[in-house]
Amino acid sequence: MNLRGLPDFQRPIRGDGLTIFYPYEGDGHFVLAPDLLTVAERQDGRPDFCLELVRGKDTYGRLELRLRPSFGLGRGLALLRSRYPGAMLDSAVLSTGFLRFHFDAAVGDSLQNLSRPLPLALNSLGVSRFVVTLSQDNALMLKSGLQDDAFAIGAAAELEMLGVAPRVPVRVGFDPARLLGEIRDLCDPKSGIANEELTDFFRREPRSLPLEILGELDAPARDDFAEAMTDRMRTRFGTFSPSPKPIPTPYFTVASPETIGSGKFEWNLAEPVSATRTQILALHPLEAVHKLVKAEGLANVFREVTVSPLPAGTFTVDAMANVFTERPNVLSLGVKLQVPPRLPLRSQAVTVSAELKPPHDTASIVLRLSPLDKLEYTYSTYAVVSSRSGIEQREGKPTPHSGERLDLSLDDFPIRFIPVEASAELLELSTIHGVCRWTSLGALTEQEFDLDFDRSMLAMAFPRDAGNPTFDIKLRARTGGKELILGPVPADGLRLDVFSFREYGPHKVDIECVFGDSQAICILELLPEGKPETNDQISVLGFTRELPKKEWTWLAESPFCPGYRYRLRRSAGSPAATWSEVQSPFESLRISAVAGTAGGVR
Repeated sequence: MNLRGLPDFQRPIRGDGLTIFYPYEGDGHFVLAPDLLTVAERQDGRPDFCLELVRGKDTYGRLELRLRPSFGLGRGLALLRSRYPGAMLDSAVLSTGFLRFHFDAAVGDSLQNLSRPLPLALNSLGVSRFVVTLSQDNALMLKSGLQDDAFAIGAAAELEMLGVAPRVPVRVGFDPARLLGEIRDLCDPKSGIANEELTDFFRREPRSLPLEILGELDAPARDDFAEAMTDRMRTRFGTFSPSPKPIPTPYFTVASPETIGSGKFEWNLAEPVSATRTQILALHPLEAVHKLVKAEGLANVFREVTVSPLPAGTFTVDAMANVFTERPNVLSLGVKLQVPPRLPLRSQAVTVSAELKPPHDTASIVLRLSPLDKLEYTYSTYAVVSSRSGIEQREGKPTPHSGERLDLSLDDFPIRFIPVEASAELLELSTIHGVCRWTSLGALTEQEFDLDFDRSMLAMAFPRDAGNPTFDIKLRARTGGKELILGPVPADGLRLDVFSFREYGPHKVDIECVFGDSQAICILELLPEGKPETNDQISVLGFTRELPKKEWTWLAESPFCPGYRYRLRRSAGSPAATWSEVQSPFESLRISAVAGTAGGVR
């Protein structure tokens, strides 16, 4: 596995409640961990939240919502550039995990069945479609709560993040059965062990550990060593599991020593290895919903559905796909169910296909079998995709399944989706045109796309065997027509924001004033690009022979206006000097105090 550019878990940057990881081997952007989970918005800006009451033979409820992590990118970029001017910041990519709800004491025990951990999977842009079935009483209670601001529901998600484990210049040797035996003594028999508990175990005095440590392990490296061992033990001998605590903390189960056996392992902790860590994110799902219900009524988030009873031997399979709603080059997406013959009850196979249409990407598929049949079938997916090379249909692999609910993830489809998303702030400033390119069967093909207010997020589709997918992005300013180019960049889930461009955000420039024989002081006025020429926008720096160098910082609020202008301040009564041309924020400034001429110094 290529580790370059993955988040490096070793000694991250922390501050202002944020965690920023270095890119491994310095290749790529820094990575910001999320600080919250939120209900995603639909294209119309409303929360993507729906409660259904399904009336039929049995009446039950179904809660469906889309979730996405939230990142303090503005604060993160300021923290990062205070240390590394010009550095770029991306948001972390999270994958599978668990979600559990917790309730205000006033709710009582009525909804406590929702407090158990429920599976949660995010797509490559961090959006998850979450569906849970409720009893009729729970659904009615939740319906009432949607109209009551005092009705409080919270939730917490435990989600995995891939990165690179810390490195330490030592080797460790151990008997896995003995080491796991000591660790198992610390574990809860059912739920496993908390990451922090295992890290504390490896923080012990090295001589007390069941390890042979070859190399010097000084005190400053003790924390790195403990984290490195915890990451490697979880990767090699552990399984991600939900926390047993109401307020979750990262947990995993540990393999039994009997299943591993005795022997001799040796790990070089100086070598990089991939590892996963659990991020805990809080969610307050009803905050935006209460505001919407108060402003527009209950109909936007609640509906009732009546289902007619089915005759014996007839089953309904509810298929639901957690895929991207906007997929411009996908002409059709669907699923096919197959049930083989069952003699003497049925001599014919049963095959039924259904198309999954956005925005819901759901289908109720009716299978007419015999009254003695069980609901067991094989499903496969299909996709019809267009590009400049033409139109082709791809078929997914058959997979056995049973039950009335079929949840389809991105991995179930015979194509890869490459998501692209633009923030509202970036779209306020620009129009966005992109080109996705990839190779298939030795030929280069491409597909163009545009992002704007009415379609700020989409996913391009291409065959799974396609190679070298890339994006080229062109931004054009809505005023002035200035353009910015990004790419080609690897096509692996691209979030476009003002933060995606190094021109945006806090900048720092080193300024040096060169004095002539007679000058003793130089006063320089500086004005960020695009700002009005007013006293509150102009910065003033004074230089002397003893202090000829200074730093100046400013904030570029648009990636289209990253630079600055300067001029020498003249004595009172003299006409103001002329402003310079716009200067680059990425070059130092060296200026003559005599003539006010300057040259960029890299």
